[in-house]
Amino acid sequence: VDKSRILDRAARKMLGQKSSERGAMIRLCSMTFILSSVFNNTPLVVLMMPIVRDWARQRGMAPSKFLIPLSYASIMGGMITTIGTSTNLVVNGLLEA
Repeated sequence: VDKSRILDRAARKMLGQKSSERGAMIRLCSMTFILSSVFNNTPLVVLMMPIVRDWARQRGMAPSKFLIPLSYASIMGGMITTIGTSTNLVVNGLLEA
């Protein structure tokens, strides 16, 4: 995923060229929430952090305003499916045993 730059292109397109902080935040959190339901949280946040940081700096916005919501959206999205977080996998294994 990292070498193909698919996530990079999708995130930059989703964040947009000219947008308000609020609009970018909503789009970022929505995309992260959806992706986190099928990808593990930690790698997703690690891949998204430099993209979001660079995007915010290029527009004169504080990256910190976007990084914490990125993490929270990832956590919430990961709770949707069994594969989203490792905790869900452990609980599922205990319930099936």
